Amino acid sequence: MQIPEISIVVPVYNAEKYLPDCLDSIINQTFTDFELLLVDDGSTDSSNAICLEYAQKDFRIQILTQKNGGASSARNFGINKAQGKWITFIDSDDWVTGDFLEQMLNTASELNADAVFCNCFLVKDKKIAQNLIYTENKTETSAEILKQFLLISGIRSELWGKIFKRNFLISLQLNEDLKIGEDMLYLIELYYYQQLKTVILKEPFYYYRQLKTSVMRTNDLTHHIKKLIIAYLQLIQIHPDIAEKNPVEHATFIVRSITFLTKKEVMKQFKDPFIMKLLKDNFETASVNLEPNEKRFIRFLYIHPVIAKIGFELNRLKNCLKHNNNNNENQ
Repeated sequence: MQIPEISIVVPVYNAEKYLPDCLDSIINQTFTDFELLLVDDGSTDSSNAICLEYAQKDFRIQILTQKNGGASSARNFGINKAQGKWITFIDSDDWVTGDFLEQMLNTASELNADAVFCNCFLVKDKKIAQNLIYTENKTETSAEILKQFLLISGIRSELWGKIFKRNFLISLQLNEDLKIGEDMLYLIELYYYQQLKTVILKEPFYYYRQLKTSVMRTNDLTHHIKKLIIAYLQLIQIHPDIAEKNPVEHATFIVRSITFLTKKEVMKQFKDPFIMKLLKDNFETASVNLEPNEKRFIRFLYIHPVIAKIGFELNRLKNCLKHNNNNNENQ
């Protein structure tokens, strides 16, 4: 059997509403030398039947089934089964442009890259807007990319919207115990352990659907954030040079992991002694990288947490309006 150029890993869990759009966008790619691994993560709706229907029509599709273990478990399964020279990840409720694979792989070939990242479209309800985090095409070293992931700024920390040479991924496993930030932690480890020449493209080729059922909208964010931070600190214990070589970025990761990812439970988390100590230990070091509104938000929480929460939400709304206005002007 001929080895495909790229393996596409799609975790599938109760995605019957959006799965056909995802699969149609993949099987109709202008680049055709791929295998599509659909990892059914114990779906209880008609997702498996949809997968079977598509697999019967397209020999490039393989269906892998497992008991429900979460997206990370499904991705690990897919990585282990992938045969392609490259791997990319697409979520089952998202979709890609028709030339996604062609554009990403051509770029990798032309620039001799080990990984390629692209911008995305943000899909919310029925509205689609460009989400242009990357403002220019550029090539980065692993050390530069690692710094950006630690800063949680200026770079997408999800696995989707990226392609990687398979040989760089097979030695790592996503943390299956994490529900938030598991992609980010995986990418931090990847760019610490491996030297990947990475090309960033400003063009958007991926459609990310923002759903109300996201883990980020659950009522137990503090629990998940603490697990992410603990997992990160465990990594630092094993490899202290990550923090030693990047002290400001390390502190910024901890502070932003607490403040950026806990929009709904910000009051609850600041009653937690573990969280408070982490903030106090890292805030001053991180402050050089923090935006003025971030600094005000954290300082206010020590004195007037209710006011701080209101201010944080108002600032978030202002940024959303500004972002939407910029997108409208660009269209």
